[in-house]
Amino acid sequence: MDLLTGRSGRREGPAPLRAVLGVAPDALTHEPDGTGEPDGGVGEDVALLRDAQTLVTARQRLDGLLLQLAVNPFDQLAYRALGSYLLGPGVLALAAYERVRASTVRGT
Repeated sequence: MDLLTGRSGRREGPAPLRAVLGVAPDALTHEPDGTGEPDGGVGEDVALLRDAQTLVTARQRLDGLLLQLAVNPFDQLAYRALGSYLLGPGVLALAAYERVRASTVRGT
């Protein structure tokens, strides 16, 4: 999902995040004071945005698979796709959810 337009689709590279933040990619990991903390916590914000994007994309894909099964509950291809989803993007979405939840509990 494109963070600027709200449309889904694959985009090459992190250009939308750079456009939103207005910084160069190397500035996201720059540690000027040697504390190990990126400038102003921008790196953490970028990670949270990526996790949120992972969650939204995974949810859209899951909704599409469930819709396929609702239309045709005996579609073997849809069941295989659902199994693949649960082993791949579903696992990534669960990990992203845990990171987002942990950061909101911390108050970040």
